[in-house]
Amino acid sequence: MEEHGIPSPLNSIYTELYITEGGSGRFNTEHEVWQLERVRRLKASAQTSIKYNDIFKPCSAEEKSPRTVLTKGIAGIGKTLSARKFILDWAEEHANQDIDFALLLPFRELNLRRGQECSLMQLIHGYFPELSDVKIAEAKVMVIFDGLDECRLTLDFINQNQLTDINQPTLVDVLVANIISGHLLSNSLVWITSRPAATNQLPPECVQRVTEIRGFNDDQREEYFRRRIPDTSQAEKVIEHMKSSRSLHIMCYLPVFCSMLASVLQTVLNQSGEDQAPPKTLTQMFTHFLLIEVQLKNEKDHAKHLTPTESDEEILTKLGKLAFQNLEKGQLVFYEEELRECGIDCEVHNGLFAQIFRQESGILDTKVYCFVHLSIQEFLAALYAIIMCTRQRVNVMAIDEPLSPIDTPISPIEAMLSISLDDHCWLSLCKMAVYKALKKENGELDLFLRFLLGLSLESTQKILSSRLTLARISPSTMDKTVKFIKKKIRESSSPERVINLFHCLHEMNDNSIVEDIQEVMSSGKMSSETLEPDQCSALAYVLLMSEEIQDVFDLKSYNTTEMGVQRLIPVVKSCKTAILDACNLSAPCCEIIVSALQTVNSHLVALDLSYNNLQDLTKLLSSGLRSEHCKLEKLTLRVCNLSKEACSDLALALQCPHSLLREMDLGGNALQDEGVEQLSAAFSSPHCKVAKLSLGDCRLTRGSCTHLSSALQSKLRHLVLDNNDLQDSGVEILCRALDQQYSKLQTLGLSGCRVTEEGCGSLARVLKTHKATLQHLDLSYNHPGETGTRLLSAVLSDPNSSLQALCLDVLH
Repeated sequence: MEEHGIPSPLNSIYTELYITEGGSGRFNTEHEVWQLERVRRLKASAQTSIKYNDIFKPCSAEEKSPRTVLTKGIAGIGKTLSARKFILDWAEEHANQDIDFALLLPFRELNLRRGQECSLMQLIHGYFPELSDVKIAEAKVMVIFDGLDECRLTLDFINQNQLTDINQPTLVDVLVANIISGHLLSNSLVWITSRPAATNQLPPECVQRVTEIRGFNDDQREEYFRRRIPDTSQAEKVIEHMKSSRSLHIMCYLPVFCSMLASVLQTVLNQSGEDQAPPKTLTQMFTHFLLIEVQLKNEKDHAKHLTPTESDEEILTKLGKLAFQNLEKGQLVFYEEELRECGIDCEVHNGLFAQIFRQESGILDTKVYCFVHLSIQEFLAALYAIIMCTRQRVNVMAIDEPLSPIDTPISPIEAMLSISLDDHCWLSLCKMAVYKALKKENGELDLFLRFLLGLSLESTQKILSSRLTLARISPSTMDKTVKFIKKKIRESSSPERVINLFHCLHEMNDNSIVEDIQEVMSSGKMSSETLEPDQCSALAYVLLMSEEIQDVFDLKSYNTTEMGVQRLIPVVKSCKTAILDACNLSAPCCEIIVSALQTVNSHLVALDLSYNNLQDLTKLLSSGLRSEHCKLEKLTLRVCNLSKEACSDLALALQCPHSLLREMDLGGNALQDEGVEQLSAAFSSPHCKVAKLSLGDCRLTRGSCTHLSSALQSKLRHLVLDNNDLQDSGVEILCRALDQQYSKLQTLGLSGCRVTEEGCGSLARVLKTHKATLQHLDLSYNHPGETGTRLLSAVLSDPNSSLQALCLDVLH
């Protein structure tokens, strides 16, 4: 990788991946760029790193070599470069010489074969004619399917026709699905790369290893700028400015963005004679970058004595149209016919803006086009929307149902005279864009919306004025826009989606709500102040944008309404312990919590959801607990209206190989003996790590004691069964389990379990044996009688006994 003739300083960002065990995982519900921030907070030791040349090798003696590996990472992070580097190292005989053939099949090329029929051999020979005489079925082949997120094929893994014959013709879609599933070329290795959003297309059983590319870390970012910028003083200024802006700081985890920022800041800093401040928002940064690229293009044309056939504005409008039309479709690659639909002549525009839009030649000399990065596509899409609105008075967000059709475009002279734009057109565009962005669960339009609102500022349009003539949006209209954004912040029903609206306000230089909440935070009056819902969202935004991870986030420490409580839920993504008891959790809020558990950068190790009605949400919660990324060690679900059926959902989570749960409190739920029976299956699993279990007041009888005997054979160290109807017969069953060599129980709570002197006698006999490990015994609020009290007190005073603490407060 070279940028502006300077070698990339750190190839290690492409050679080191992180293993994220298990399946493809759930896609986070925020724009993927912002996921970078939380990923980088992970300690390197928390994940297993692996070199790209070793992705098909086992990490331990016990592990089998994976057949299919999925490598995920956000757009522009280096997935394709890693795949190509693997092939280069193999071809130069540096690594993986056990592989006979390495075949790179990018989805952007396979898309051109959509709907076509051929056999597997015909497909391979079409791309690699030099292999026409090779017996592929007998060779060890590695197939790289690059860019699953760019796939336009229909990959049906459920209803697919299973193929084993490499010479049988069928649809290319079917061939690809069968290679991934292992029906075709079953002895081959398969490597798939993808952005996170597309990984759910793959069934977990088809993938044996998941890896992730994370981009630059903090040291690599700074080293990049120091090696990219020869002037040491200027390099330090760039690093200092990058750190001063949270938005720029986050984006610089992307190598491609570091290149863009370096280009912009070098240009701005070199223009010392001009009164031009370095960009602080993303919109300003991308605007400067666009103008630099336009200037470079014009200088190249002038040097070649080329007469431009189109103005800069016409070219940018066409590129913007291409970007906009494909953004909502999620399409990142384009073909010649799609360019022609937007008026882009592939021959004339070849090499246009090399750092913005590029052409790639495929294996079969096909032409494929794409923007250098998704964020550039989002920026140009927003630029197109505002060009159409301010120059032609067309709301592109409502083309199918125009809100205010205005056929007369504004003239350049009117624009130059700063004729104010019709309020209704801009506000219609703004409202529709906000509405659509809030409806996108995965934040596909978040950055687009931020750019759109940032481009509406007069200061941004002033920067663009040298290349574009846009009609001025009046200050009164801008005030209405800000008020509308704040109104949506107050009204939005999605605690998570509203966070992006604060990013939007930042792009519009309005930080009033955030500044208000920061003032409250610094005053030390947070617990006494009554917070409005919009203030709670602002607080969530501030905490999520902070570099610090909160040790404890306790909702009770904030004085707010029920809606305000719901707005604070996203903070669970940036804390280690979340206490969300008695906050009337809704299903959408529970989904946010589950999302926090499922993301690769989850920090949650303790979660308290007590006194919430989770009766119908345990399946959802269980899905989060079963995630390979879940790091939860302590779960408290006291008085959550859980039934015996909920226990089966929790049991599934406890049996997962990657479960880290060590403490679980289910007290105050009507689990009954049937529920405990479901849990007992989990405790007999070798994967269950629960050492502390509380089942107090769960309507249990002696039958539960039978089921719990298996729990005493596991890693269980602390068991609380207070206020259940166990009686002496139940205690006797527990004693038989405690009397076994495998029991390691140290604490047993039997308060209020209707135990008499008979049960106390059983306990005393067990505690006298050399096998006993019990150290703390709670028999308060029972009926031990004088005999039971005497027997247990004797055990306590015996220096050879393991018992260290005994509670015998009796009922009178």
